[in-house]
Amino acid sequence: MKQAAFRLLNVFCPVGSSLQGNALCVFEDGTHLSTEEMQALALQFNLSETTFLFPPTNTAASKSVRIFTPGVELPFAGHPTLGSSFVVAALDGSCSVLETKAGLIPVSSTAGDIWTLSANNGTFAAGPEVSALAALVNLATGDLATGGDSIPTTWVNAGIPQLMVQLQTQEALFAAQIPSVSQMKHLDCEGVLFFVMGEGKQITSRFFFRDAHAVFEDPGTGSACANLGRLLQRQGLHGVFELKQGHSLKRLCEIGITVEDEKVLVSGRVVQVGSGVISF
Repeated sequence: MKQAAFRLLNVFCPVGSSLQGNALCVFEDGTHLSTEEMQALALQFNLSETTFLFPPTNTAASKSVRIFTPGVELPFAGHPTLGSSFVVAALDGSCSVLETKAGLIPVSSTAGDIWTLSANNGTFAAGPEVSALAALVNLATGDLATGGDSIPTTWVNAGIPQLMVQLQTQEALFAAQIPSVSQMKHLDCEGVLFFVMGEGKQITSRFFFRDAHAVFEDPGTGSACANLGRLLQRQGLHGVFELKQGHSLKRLCEIGITVEDEKVLVSGRVVQVGSGVISF
């Protein structure tokens, strides 16, 4: 029988709450686990993602991490990177770079357990037609923001490819229906962020992603915020943006996106809410 120590965290947790944010399970040492066992443990916990820590293969990194949804392994994801960095620092005293399958991700922390990652550079491609996107979530074409100062629908990859889609109103955002697997496959889409630009630099969003056999809504998506930050940067929009996500799931996430001339930073509060050992 094997045993594995884990910690349960909430990432992007609003100040004043420990039971909001996006839940994450971090296994402290994955060296004795096979890929099949890691995938099975991710399914056992059935969270958006579960991570496993390893000694780094690159001397510039503090630790290496592998990231699993209940159905597949991912090259990169935002809240698992921040939460895993929190655990590395708790175990080793510090964490400055995390090694992922998408490359080295610089990380840092400030008071109040706010952790920040520096996003990879992005690649971009034009998104699908407006009518196809509206049909994807059962909205009218007029619900999508087009023309003028709107941000064009774009495929962005700053670690994992996702589709960025701006909507006109929060009413449309919360009326959007979760797509089917076949709809997502038809667009060759594994993840799509629908977002609304509010007053100042406030953003409200929802993220739908396709796992092995189903489509889910994610409470808070750091990888999508990295992609959105790179898209904002490409559009010449700079500053500190505050994105809120998870309303529909009753798991509010508050995510900071700092867009500079060169860098894009994604940040959020990390809270540990439990730990234990699983035997299997």
